[in-house]
Amino acid sequence: MRGAAVSLAYNVGWPTYCRSTMRRQINAGQIAASCTSLTWFNKAGGRVVAGLVNRRSREKALCLKDAAA
Repeated sequence: MRGAAVSLAYNVGWPTYCRSTMRRQINAGQIAASCTSLTWFNKAGGRVVAGLVNRRSREKALCLKDAAA
């Protein structure tokens, strides 16, 4: 989960990450929900990018593994 959060913060910038639903859900202890929220960040230039969809999907799977542990 931490890896996914750091990756997202690095990619979208810390101000965007700090305002994100993912961060609020992590702070509230809703880890599985925060992993799903990660997949919402799949756009570049206002368009959905297949590479980002795939990347966020892999990050979500890792995040959910961590949440289950």
